[in-house]
Amino acid sequence: MRLLARREYGRAELLARLRARRGEPGAAEAVVDELAAQGLVSDARFVEALVRNRLERGHGPVRVARELREKGIDDAVIQDALAGLGEEWLARLRTARRKRFGEAPPADFRELAKQIRFLQSRGFTLEQIRTVIDTTAVD
Repeated sequence: MRLLARREYGRAELLARLRARRGEPGAAEAVVDELAAQGLVSDARFVEALVRNRLERGHGPVRVARELREKGIDDAVIQDALAGLGEEWLARLRTARRKRFGEAPPADFRELAKQIRFLQSRGFTLEQIRTVIDTTAVD
């Protein structure tokens, strides 16, 4: 319960943490199943909290999806959580680009490549980046 008091956990992540405490074999599964039955552990709630947090930090959908997969969340749940946020991702991408590089479009190919690399490292797709960055101004 102390773990859940601090933040949301997905089933797989909580199960791994409980198993690491060297409890009785099978006890961790029983505890997580009971907590899930009571509604105290929910993958959907965990995914929603993590996606909102990462969105606020300016991370893109590729990075968020990778992190969720690493935490043992099913791909179908991930896709459902990320699907309806298209415009919000673009808004965060614009903010991240503006914060790092300013309002002006890239002056040359080198600057364009630098911006694209940065935004890809934040977890945005090339398609999203092309939507936001005006590549026609670069010669």
